Amino acid sequence: MKNKKLDLNEEISRIKSLINFNYSNNLISEQGEIGGNIGVGISGKEKDKKASQEDIASLTEDSFAEEIKEVANKPPQPLKIDDEVAKSISRGIVAKAQVRGSKMNKIFRRGLLNGTLNIKKTNEFSNVELNVLGTSMKPNDLVFGSSIKGSVDKTETPEIPLYDIDKNVLMSSVNPEDIASWVLNQNVESFKKGEQQYYLVTFGTFNGVDKPMKKGFFMAVKGDVPVDGIVTVGVTSKNTQEGTTTPGGTLTTKTPVDLVVELSEAFTTGFSTFKDNDSARQALITKIGQELTNKGYINLDINSINVISSASNYYVGIVDFTHDKGGNVTKTGINFNNEPTKTDKKNVDANNKLAWERGQRLLTLLKGINGQSLGGDLGVVTIHDGASETVEWRVTDTDGKVDPAGAEGSGQYAKLFISGVAQKVQTEDIEPTITPGSNKGNLTQAIIYVDSDKLEGGIRLASWFQLYQSKYDPTGKRNPRMTGTFRGLPKWLDNIIYK
Repeated sequence: MKNKKLDLNEEISRIKSLINFNYSNNLISEQGEIGGNIGVGISGKEKDKKASQEDIASLTEDSFAEEIKEVANKPPQPLKIDDEVAKSISRGIVAKAQVRGSKMNKIFRRGLLNGTLNIKKTNEFSNVELNVLGTSMKPNDLVFGSSIKGSVDKTETPEIPLYDIDKNVLMSSVNPEDIASWVLNQNVESFKKGEQQYYLVTFGTFNGVDKPMKKGFFMAVKGDVPVDGIVTVGVTSKNTQEGTTTPGGTLTTKTPVDLVVELSEAFTTGFSTFKDNDSARQALITKIGQELTNKGYINLDINSINVISSASNYYVGIVDFTHDKGGNVTKTGINFNNEPTKTDKKNVDANNKLAWERGQRLLTLLKGINGQSLGGDLGVVTIHDGASETVEWRVTDTDGKVDPAGAEGSGQYAKLFISGVAQKVQTEDIEPTITPGSNKGNLTQAIIYVDSDKLEGGIRLASWFQLYQSKYDPTGKRNPRMTGTFRGLPKWLDNIIYK
């Protein structure tokens, strides 16, 4: 049974009673900045029958900025664009949408009426062909740049150049973001004019021949855009480093050093037991410091110590000696690095023991100054972990005389043979050294465009004063064309009106 045909006012009242027709465009309701009445169910005024040119023009230039930014920043290859970039894209889209008869204008009219206006992104460049250095190639969504090195005599971060297809520099900047912004601004203007837009590729040299390649220098090449949108670029990563300068000055290098420290005057016959350790310690530090000063060294790190401790051949009376006045061994068969063995002569044993124990006390004294300051600018003395150490005792021939320590030909003396590493101070000037800066950016590109999804059963939902009927009834039969009232309704509205 056929439905009774209603006049327009009756049908509107009927629909309003069946459904809540207060539908509004999602985009518009989110923006909250739109002047005018656009879309379905926003106004009941008769003059607002459809989205007009004035309705489109009423959109603010940055109406879509948030949607553009959200879509652009999504994986798989996010553009990571900021507010200003998103607003720039939005201005270009709105500007072109105001051109009567353009595809973008039609998309806006349809999308604003049915609430399906959407911001989209595509990284699909399969239909794009670019001519790069005589080679046909497709653009990539990821564009990898080479590391740019700065001048050898400057620390400033070098600029990244952007070339055209003739290898002329279009622009350059320290910041990869500036390259992305430059490309975007060019492409927005080209989009509004319906012209080709820039894609980014890289080129480099291979066996002396320029070739397009995955890594190299950025080149902007114009090509067709497969959808009605704007090719835009974002920075995926960057590595910008400023160079460094090592100042000149006085050269200080570590070098091996051998010191011989005479300590005969550090003790007298009565000072052999080192009862005044502080005085003996300071005497030792002073002597080491003097030797370092004479050689031009600072900061001594000792890794080997050999102590020679000698007594004269007089103890209560004349006793045997082991070395002549020149330091040559006169008594063989003795290991002078070990504690002396006892003989059948009491005074000889006491004199030998004096020489041995004094050497041991000197070794202990030396190890006690580990980490102490040598005074002035001489730094510190340290004894390396695991440093080797020996004590050699001897009795020197003095013709059996009692001789004071430090006197010429004295048999009472001590020497420290120290080996290690010290810093050599060189006074010549050193030229500053410069490490150049470097710069690298990796970019990603995609096309941002606006589209309006078609709804099942028809292009539009409906508007208060311009309703349409679907081509087919619920049984699949073609509906007779009805003028004025109903055409091309979506199926969900079809079933309400015709059930």
